[in-house]
Amino acid sequence: MLIGFAYGYSSLPGQFYRGKIAAQLSETQANDWLSDCFEFVELAVNPSYKRLGIASQLHDILSDNVDYKTFILTTWVHNSPAINLYKNKGWELIVIILIYF
Repeated sequence: MLIGFAYGYSSLPGQFYRGKIAAQLSETQANDWLSDCFEFVELAVNPSYKRLGIASQLHDILSDNVDYKTFILTTWVHNSPAINLYKNKGWELIVIILIYF
């Protein structure tokens, strides 16, 4: 049984999602945040194992094992558990982005 997972990748020019993010940032913000950047894409924990610190451990394992100047992620504005986790890990809100596909 899968308990949880986390993954991400290098943020590179020309990638679809990076383009969506860059379009919502100022040129300065895009240069500051998207140069040498890791996109923290997904973090999920099986509901039966929530509130046991697994998300925190997965976050730390992933972020401690890649070497980039910046990390970015997006989450739904109403996803309070995720927002609280990331705030507790020292992430800062740079912009509220509205992305439509």
